Amino acid sequence: MKVLLSRQGGLFVCGTNAFNPLCANYTGDTLEMVGETVSGMARCPYDPKHANVALFAEGNLFTATVTDFLAIDAVIYRSLGDSPALRTVKHDSKWFREPYFVSSVEWGPHIYFFFREMAVEFNYLEKVRD
Repeated sequence: MKVLLSRQGGLFVCGTNAFNPLCANYTGDTLEMVGETVSGMARCPYDPKHANVALFAEGNLFTATVTDFLAIDAVIYRSLGDSPALRTVKHDSKWFREPYFVSSVEWGPHIYFFFREMAVEFNYLEKVRD
């Protein structure tokens, strides 16, 4: 299990499902599944070793994870609400450089994501790990 969130008196759960991520809603009292499973892509990583964060805000699910087996395509993704799905630019190193997602926070009308990433130093153009 990589995502476990309270939602409308129940639980929203996502897991790697043997490298085929799936999500489902469950009742809060009996833990019975409600409705069908939905794809966990961009909501949950394929590999349990990869970091991810998730939260519900204003009816939308906000997630930060990787969307492929090699953890190359990092994404911040909005889904499951009334607004259309929205994601960060795909495969753009100006957005992320091997991020490790740590946390997400709703603050007023904003959602903040906290992560660590590889730095490329200006003078040396080499990877530096903090």
